[in-house]
Amino acid sequence: GRKRANGTGSIVKRNDKKRRLPYSVYLDGGHDPDTFRRKRIFLGSFAKHSEAQDFLEKYRHGLVTTQPAKVVTLAEIWKLYKGDREALTGKPLSPNYVHTWNRYISPKLGTFAVSDIKTMHMQNCINVCTSVVTQKFMKSIFKGLFTYALANDLATKDYADALKTQPKEKSEKHKPFTTEELRWLWANQDNDLYKIILIQTYTGLRKTELAGM
Repeated sequence: GRKRANGTGSIVKRNDKKRRLPYSVYLDGGHDPDTFRRKRIFLGSFAKHSEAQDFLEKYRHGLVTTQPAKVVTLAEIWKLYKGDREALTGKPLSPNYVHTWNRYISPKLGTFAVSDIKTMHMQNCINVCTSVVTQKFMKSIFKGLFTYALANDLATKDYADALKTQPKEKSEKHKPFTTEELRWLWANQDNDLYKIILIQTYTGLRKTELAGM
């Protein structure tokens, strides 16, 4: 931020490329009696330094006022985040993400104010779900929502950063053929069934892909 006279406020630039409004305006809020640190009162964010400076000057002279920050719910953040993602990519958000939000996150945390949501709330939401894949979708959504909220000064800390998901269980469905088994298949390669097995073994083609060929 640029140094200004005491009591006149300050302008802080956030070096985050995802921020559309990187210049934040603050006033000196005095000392916090609990932490003995100086408090800052957030007034607003702007795209350009000149806009932030103009607002601060008008505020100092009583030409503009600020209202208490609006309570923003997680559902409102989701709506903004989803709209921005779709506008950026030119296509609808993944159905998997939409389904995960609608079924697992919205009913539990959608009406919560973002300022009230901490890591434990999101982690509890994840832990209730038994599907590891869905847990990963939930974590990705929470990360996206808090990144968006931080970039637009709607949150003060990324509480989604510490979220955990269950480790993916090792699949027991797919086991490679042993050397002896492969030799046996090659010895019987004239059999049409074993030909198909050999093709799939060495190419990795799915059954539908092979059938289409």
